[in-house]
Amino acid sequence: MNTIKRHDEQIKCALIYLAKAGFTTAKHLQMVAGRNRRGFPSQLKRMGLILSREMSHGLTIFGLSQKGANLIGIKKIDIHKIRLGGAEHALIAQFETLSSIAEFGIMSYEFEPQKFARDSRPDVVWITKEDIKYFVEIELSPKSIVDGELDRFFEKLTSRNSIVVFKDMLLRRYLKYARRYIDNGIPEWKMVDKQWFKTGGLIKVDLEAWQQVFFKQHGCSPMSIYSYLEEGLI
Repeated sequence: MNTIKRHDEQIKCALIYLAKAGFTTAKHLQMVAGRNRRGFPSQLKRMGLILSREMSHGLTIFGLSQKGANLIGIKKIDIHKIRLGGAEHALIAQFETLSSIAEFGIMSYEFEPQKFARDSRPDVVWITKEDIKYFVEIELSPKSIVDGELDRFFEKLTSRNSIVVFKDMLLRRYLKYARRYIDNGIPEWKMVDKQWFKTGGLIKVDLEAWQQVFFKQHGCSPMSIYSYLEEGLI
């Protein structure tokens, strides 16, 4: 492929990626395009294809301009409505996806797929070359124990191939509860009149289901909960 065609392909990849992600960073645009040198986002801005926004803490995000959105055939989003907390969550999901493409053999992915109900919606779905689906969750703050939020989260994780990405010290906390659920079962909750109630029952999950749940620290390699158990880490 000659230089012009390669450059055109990089632009196309970047615009398609922004159509999926909504917004991103310069680093992620370079990852998508396979560019090692800086300056690619600036080129896209000069071409009128993307816009930028300076957020707090030195973060700059990029989104499609109206011209870029028209080229891809999607509705332009307003990147000035993005909140900092939501941006951090989404950008971690993006980085984990882009950096895992080779390791997992990811052929396609979808951020926050709307076809899922709110309670079951993952942050990202990865689909591999073997047509295996991984449901990725980004955990930046601990889920509540009192109202059953953590119990229901683990019930969701063990129902499918799940990868949970943690930031800071949350991983150790979740491993402690994973051990409790492995030994005793997951407390069962039912919704009645739009409120969750604990039934008093326990959902027993076999070890095969725990093998399909992976935990990872942000930027590190994943390990299944079953492997943590085998190695005596929980």
